[in-house]
Amino acid sequence: MRYGYTIEYPGDLLVAGREADNSDGLVFSAKSGKTQVAVWGRFSSPDDTPAQLLHSEEQRTCAGSRASYEVSKRNLVAFSCQTQNNEIVYEKMLIRGGTLAIVQFTYPVAEQATWSPVVKQMAGSLRIE
Repeated sequence: MRYGYTIEYPGDLLVAGREADNSDGLVFSAKSGKTQVAVWGRFSSPDDTPAQLLHSEEQRTCAGSRASYEVSKRNLVAFSCQTQNNEIVYEKMLIRGGTLAIVQFTYPVAEQATWSPVVKQMAGSLRIE
């Protein structure tokens, strides 16, 4: 991966897709159910602040739904919301210099008990090298 990030994932629950042609990320699919986990990297603008990144990502991802959780720190942005499609979206973004590493989980509310510990484990393992 050209952005130098790593993440651990449970192979018993998720199947890794093919890496994007531009080497910026990939999507994991659940072996059962509708859960998807996307991981990617990108460069940020020197003018982007964590608060701006949080606001723009949250607006784009939550599409009008109110975030139930959000944090914005110097090297980290994270939020969670429940969409109008009755899905939970959780996104965590690490910021290191001009590089961003992002992991985004989308799963049905009904599967929250299954996916909450996976979200915690995977999001905690996200690193930029």
